[in-house]
Amino acid sequence: ITGEIPSELGNLTEELYELDLSNNLGLKGTIPSELGNLISLRDLRLSGTGITGEIPSELGNLTEELYELDLSNNLGLKGTIPSELGNLISLRDLRLSGTGITGEIPS
Repeated sequence: ITGEIPSELGNLTEELYELDLSNNLGLKGTIPSELGNLISLRDLRLSGTGITGEIPSELGNLTEELYELDLSNNLGLKGTIPSELGNLISLRDLRLSGTGITGEIPS
């Protein structure tokens, strides 16, 4: 897969449970904030891609279902962990190794 992650994926609000685009070095651009609309999403894996930028605070909207967030091995990811990720009450697995993300994990 090459190019950017389509923001239109955010329209699959009640239909998408898992999104795994891992190990696609051709993926470029930022993580679309619209992914925060995916209220049924349980598993978001974007490890080992060419994504850049910051983690969108809108991912903190995935409060009820999201239990895994894997953004590891993306050196282009920068900034801090948004405080909104502290709202992810079901989150059990957060992977940020191999990124440029700094700061504390929100409570």
